[in-house]
Amino acid sequence: MISIIIPVYNVAPYLRKCMDSVCNQTYRDIEIIAVNDGSKDESLDILKEYAAKDSRIVIIDQPNSGVSAARNAGLERATGEYVLFLDGDDWIDLDTCALALMTVQQSGAQLVVWNYYREYATSSQKTTLFGQSAETFSDESAKQFHRRIVGPTGKEIKMPNLLDSYSTAWGKLYRRDLIADCKFIDTKLVGSEDILFNVQVLYGVMCVAYLPSYLSHYRKSNQTSLTTGYSDQIVIRWMELTRRIQILLDEHQVTEEYYQALTNRICCSLIGLGFRLFFDQSMSARLKLAEMRRLLSTSYYHNSLIKMERDCLPSHWKLYFWGARNNHPYILMWLYYVMNILRKIH
Repeated sequence: MISIIIPVYNVAPYLRKCMDSVCNQTYRDIEIIAVNDGSKDESLDILKEYAAKDSRIVIIDQPNSGVSAARNAGLERATGEYVLFLDGDDWIDLDTCALALMTVQQSGAQLVVWNYYREYATSSQKTTLFGQSAETFSDESAKQFHRRIVGPTGKEIKMPNLLDSYSTAWGKLYRRDLIADCKFIDTKLVGSEDILFNVQVLYGVMCVAYLPSYLSHYRKSNQTSLTTGYSDQIVIRWMELTRRIQILLDEHQVTEEYYQALTNRICCSLIGLGFRLFFDQSMSARLKLAEMRRLLSTSYYHNSLIKMERDCLPSHWKLYFWGARNNHPYILMWLYYVMNILRKIH
């Protein structure tokens, strides 16, 4: 059995598409655990509508506690041998469970990962993790996959804007005994609950399989699901995330490559923070430049930027990180402006 865990919060306009995608899976031995996290719209009514028609659906209704608490509640209730996470405004292809389990049977993997689409209002964009051929990571290569979750090194750093494409909780099939002792940490404490969760989980993995199909659809056009704006708290949460990852690395006595990967992750996280700052409409251009200058001056970023691997970066990212390392916020803000124009074109 596969337990599909769906945290739901105010996603009524998108929830039926999500529920249809799981209820109509070609593989039928599933349980669907929908955790209504204090929604104030019609989300709970929609879940009840589907549960009345499909006995495989379990609804957990709880006060608003955040996506981490919702997933943890779903994990406590799950009884399947395998677990798949899906957000309430996203959806999966109808053969996702069948293909993922077939991959398990062929490879013996404890974890299966696959490609996905970023779904915008008028377009879709493919995100490819490891190319067009199926791969199996076992033993030493499984450790390299784990290190990749911590952060990129060498040629992997060519596309730093896709830093976290590998570390999402969704887009994966987990064997439940692999994650039984792991919990999601509240995003009010850490910058990304998914990254920390997967860093913990993958210490115990011996075999990971890559399925080159594009099976998940990550909705980027739902503005209610996006965290926008910039604040000091966001920076503090990212610092706390890397602090906790470093503790895990120290506990497991990993190689120096892991620490370089974490350093590169810290530097690449600056891209997302800068975008938040660039799009924050509550701040003037002068304040944005001052805040970016302050951010680049912190020991957290300054020390990491000095140690960052940059040889494999394409020219535009070399310019970006040169500007960051030398504390030239004008260069960074100009690049954000250009990237935003290109994003709109494409």
